[in-house]
Amino acid sequence: MEQWQPPKFGPKKDDEEVCYTVAIANLPMIPDRNVKKFIKYIEKLEGFQGLYPYYPHGTLLIFDTENHAKAARNLIRNYPGYEGGVGNNIGEIFVNKKYLRGQK
Repeated sequence: MEQWQPPKFGPKKDDEEVCYTVAIANLPMIPDRNVKKFIKYIEKLEGFQGLYPYYPHGTLLIFDTENHAKAARNLIRNYPGYEGGVGNNIGEIFVNKKYLRGQK
């Protein structure tokens, strides 16, 4: 059985793609209706590839391009009722290609 490979910071391997992250606050273990609605909103953002809980530091939202990550950061900052905070930085990470949602 193959072991799961979480996203990581450098160096890049041949079976990985460059992706970009923006950090948000930790999501609750048991999400309420508002959190579920927020997650569904995030899933529909352009270029969204997935999320990676990085407790206790926050949750990394993974996007296929740097521009998609920047756009998502701005949209999340303006999401009605979201007070969890959004990071200022966009990080570059490497994700195994088999975990990505389609081609870039």
